[in-house]
Amino acid sequence: MLGYLLIPLFLYFVYRFIIINLIIYFRYKIKFGDKVAFLFYPLLGGLGISRKSYRKYGDSLHILKQIQRNKPDMKAVVIFNGFNIQITLIDTGLLKVFLQNTKNYYKAEGPFGARYVFGLGLVKSEGKIWARQRSLLSNTFHFNALKDRVPVIKEITKEYLQKLDSYKDSAVPIIEELQNITSEVIIQTFFGENLRDKKVNDLQPSVEISKIILEGFKYKANSFPYFLKLMVFGQEKAFRVLNTQFEKDFIKRVENFNQFIEEIIEIRLNQLQNTYETSQVDENFLNLYLLEYIKQQKALKENSKQFADYELISKREIAHQFSTFFFAGMDTTANQTGICLWLLAKYPEIQKRVSDEINQAVNNFDQLKHEDLSKLDYFNAFFKESLRMYPTAPHIIPRVSACDHFVEDFFVPKGAIINGVTIQHNEQKYPSLCKEIDTFNPDRFLNQNVIQDHFSFIPFSAGPRNCIGQHLALIEAKIIIIYMLKNYVIIPNDELENVEFNHLFVYTSIQRNLIKLKKIKSE
Repeated sequence: MLGYLLIPLFLYFVYRFIIINLIIYFRYKIKFGDKVAFLFYPLLGGLGISRKSYRKYGDSLHILKQIQRNKPDMKAVVIFNGFNIQITLIDTGLLKVFLQNTKNYYKAEGPFGARYVFGLGLVKSEGKIWARQRSLLSNTFHFNALKDRVPVIKEITKEYLQKLDSYKDSAVPIIEELQNITSEVIIQTFFGENLRDKKVNDLQPSVEISKIILEGFKYKANSFPYFLKLMVFGQEKAFRVLNTQFEKDFIKRVENFNQFIEEIIEIRLNQLQNTYETSQVDENFLNLYLLEYIKQQKALKENSKQFADYELISKREIAHQFSTFFFAGMDTTANQTGICLWLLAKYPEIQKRVSDEINQAVNNFDQLKHEDLSKLDYFNAFFKESLRMYPTAPHIIPRVSACDHFVEDFFVPKGAIINGVTIQHNEQKYPSLCKEIDTFNPDRFLNQNVIQDHFSFIPFSAGPRNCIGQHLALIEAKIIIIYMLKNYVIIPNDELENVEFNHLFVYTSIQRNLIKLKKIKSE
């Protein structure tokens, strides 16, 4: 009797996990031949391929880079894990269509607990809610708003980096030091004040939200019970059914954090309600959001305007918006800037050129102005080259296909996880961008025609959902590097034999003590 019951289950398993995958494989193989690469890693899929690449080559992207280099006409890499498929688009024509048309997709779940941390924020929102948020937040990223933030970024940079003198001849964990700066910039940009004297879950807010995000990523990557739930229930239900003790404690921590941020929001809201009509309000994220919230609440109270559900702003949305910007801006900017400093140490002749250009344009750090940043042509070329070789975001944020559809002539089945590369690695197809591809050479970006195909170099993504904070990130990174070169000669950590690159949330160096510093004596 038991055998008769098992036969349908066995047939379903064969159909769901073997036949469907074979149909997809042959569909791509017959149509595209060698223009689609196929990889298989049971259960883990792309994560398993990245780990394999790191173990074998010391670089989690090596396998994907090699596929691009060997096949100039490669359209995509399709990864099978037995349960579903993951598609990484490489062809820039496909990337363009994919990035400019988001209606066929919804965002992949991200780290464990993402919905509780930033589910209502810009990264996770969709449709009309996303459009409303993007429009509102764009007001804080216009030219004058960014220009006005330069003094604050300079002040924070100087405050934190003055402490580097204490390392003397020791190696510096530079990325951790830079995370202090980028987290403080985000907090002060969002709230217009620092939160260092406040605690949540017995930690400073910046420390706790960093731990929450990192632990969420690690748990999803390493927890077999959670992985099984994803396979059985899907990403829509896995995070809220059969929760382990860790998951329950994690969700409670996140709720405490959200309530902590909402208390700050409530205090600011009370202040603004009494003053916004009679005095000028500082243009920070929180004030901008709350002014819209106040206008909505006033209109609702007076019954002067009706709002659709997607138009309504909540305090929880504002809290999630803070976590979103912290998630998107802290690690990426700190790691990219840290890698830049490592590259300056590794190539002293490049460091000298960057330093000489800075010294010619900027007399001293205190006098640095926003417009000075645009005068530094070689420095800007250096930064772009660092993004080309070591992008902290080498892939577009993954999305899930909501239906069977085509990206141009490329079939994407329902349920497939799809992303794309942000940097091309084929010298034959992109000779200007990828000439001597493994050579770090900022001069390539002094050529105005180096990027002949816009979608061959999109370190901040592209299309309507590109990185809204990219210009703020660039300003932060450049100000930090200018301060460093004004005060130190950056030298390699001679105790490091190799620097290896891996990625969980961002693609970065595994080794943290990347550089040493030699203080420049004041004249």
